[in-house]
Amino acid sequence: MKNRRSLFLIIMLLPFAVIMTSSVKTVVAQDPTRSNTVWGLGYQTEAIDFNPYTTSAAYGITFMYETLFGMNYLADELIPVLGTDYTWAANGLSVTINLRSDAKWSDGETIDADDVVFSYQLASKQLKFSADMQERITKVEKVSATQVKITLDSDYPFSAVVELWLITDVFIVPEHVWKHIVVEVNAPNDDLEKLFLNDWFNTTFNASWKVSSGPYVPHSRSATFDEELYVLRDDWWGKGKIHTDLPDTGGIPKVRYIGLRQFPSNVAQDTSFLTGETDLYAGFYNQIWIAIGENPNIGTWFGKKAPYFASLSGTIDIAFNHLIYPLNEVWLRKALAYTLDYDTIAYVAACGYWARARQGLIDDRSATHLTVYNATIQETYGIDYNVSKAVDILDDYCYQDANGEWWTNDIPVEYQGMPGAADDDLIHDGMNIKLGGWEIVVPIGWTDVIKATEQWCTYFTAINITCTKKEINFWPEFTLGTLEINDYELAMDCCGAPIKDIPLRVFSTRRGTHFWYSNVCNWYNPEFNSLYEDYETQKPGSAEQKAAASRMQYLYATEIPQIPTHVNGIWYAYSTEYWEGWLSEENAYNQICTTYIMNEAAVKVRLLLNLYPAGEPETPIIPWNGLIFSSIIGVIIVVLVTGRRLKKREKN
Repeated sequence: MKNRRSLFLIIMLLPFAVIMTSSVKTVVAQDPTRSNTVWGLGYQTEAIDFNPYTTSAAYGITFMYETLFGMNYLADELIPVLGTDYTWAANGLSVTINLRSDAKWSDGETIDADDVVFSYQLASKQLKFSADMQERITKVEKVSATQVKITLDSDYPFSAVVELWLITDVFIVPEHVWKHIVVEVNAPNDDLEKLFLNDWFNTTFNASWKVSSGPYVPHSRSATFDEELYVLRDDWWGKGKIHTDLPDTGGIPKVRYIGLRQFPSNVAQDTSFLTGETDLYAGFYNQIWIAIGENPNIGTWFGKKAPYFASLSGTIDIAFNHLIYPLNEVWLRKALAYTLDYDTIAYVAACGYWARARQGLIDDRSATHLTVYNATIQETYGIDYNVSKAVDILDDYCYQDANGEWWTNDIPVEYQGMPGAADDDLIHDGMNIKLGGWEIVVPIGWTDVIKATEQWCTYFTAINITCTKKEINFWPEFTLGTLEINDYELAMDCCGAPIKDIPLRVFSTRRGTHFWYSNVCNWYNPEFNSLYEDYETQKPGSAEQKAAASRMQYLYATEIPQIPTHVNGIWYAYSTEYWEGWLSEENAYNQICTTYIMNEAAVKVRLLLNLYPAGEPETPIIPWNGLIFSSIIGVIIVVLVTGRRLKKREKN
């Protein structure tokens, strides 16, 4: 009888064991500490704009909001997020997206087709998307609660641009919240750019609007706007459901807080990294091999070996304001390009991290470019260090005075009357302008490109053309106050899409709407634009697509008002003092990503989700629902075994 009571007691305790097991997941530290926070740097803007559709959004939006999909370009695999898959119609004029049925907003509402339809319709009215989206998409409609259909204009079948929006750029927002925001802001044509900041950190912000779907939300921000924290949502819908392929965590978040900082100087930020106070370093680090030697916890994309940083970021260009004469002349840009010793500049300015840029933009060192790279463009139009050729070009278009300074022979009729086109030498025939005396603007604190700018100025003097460096604050002076309004003569530009991106995106940042980060030179070439549209609708890898790509490479190499000098490094270094599981060439579960990359939200989230506290096992942990199930099975086995033993005792 006593043994039966013991068995009965074990069975009665079973539900309590399950409850206790399931409650373990809530035992987490609530306050930010060094050991539960991943600290990153790389900021150049104040974190005040959290509108996911703006052109100047804070980096934190990639943790707050989610896209339908992401893309793992290394494995050529779709990353499902809010969507599960999508299918093109046979004629390419529509694409149907299937959604998850279990995704939730932070207020508990289900994410459904209404949210996706609303988000795409709203995005189409925003400055960032409006021109291209309105031209390509004719309708976004709900098919069912978990299915959306996007219909395309007949000129854009199988549009790769639309496909790119699905997997990168367009964040989904809650329709039941943002419809009220749109009404209250009452912006012209519902364009919220600069009119709605969505600043959750602001104490006066409407609390009912704080609804998102991503794993992290704003927690706190310093009074000086140089530090902000994001906290993990315990109720994030995606925990254990998406990103479960991550090798070290199975997609279960181990990072409680994400912190982002700005520093007053490069010395201060370098020190924070070297001493372990910063985990993710997203900036140029001078001679990082010295830091690696001093701190064994420091690693890079290439681990602890050269070249340390992957030269797969945007190209570093000298941008010419082609609205000013003679900065619009191809011959001038070509002459100046021949004066530069590119190899020396890469080592002096960037410790050799940079690679020489390809003249046609598309780069054979990027795996995503190989199918369309045209080597003939580089062979035919590539420019190397050759001062004699620079002088030969100037001899064709200019004359030298007694001091050896260059003057234009004449100004073509079509350029007469534009800014800078004045006759400064009344002795000679024609309209003569002295070359030089231009400023090259560059952001304060960007040590690598500042050194490069100084080198450019020095090398230009080899042909008696003087330029001076002008350092200004990156935000907003350099971006909105200089590049975006064309208020410069020459400028350092490294704001285009990284060459690690697919060719379509790289081409896209050289055409279309002019922003400080895209089409910086405000270059408009009708043929280039037409070729871009041909490229996006052709079958990937087809002869037609390759032909369009080759012609765009030619136009870029010969006409764009820039000198492409180098390919920048993707600034990504990490410390394993507090966190392990970092993305690297060895642990390449997807392509490289870093703090300031904004168009790969899913990939950036995966980078954070794979981190675990230093010292923990590297094997993936069992999702909580799996742990609960395993515990239940364990308890049942114990009950059965105990029951058998009790029965044996009764028989004996």
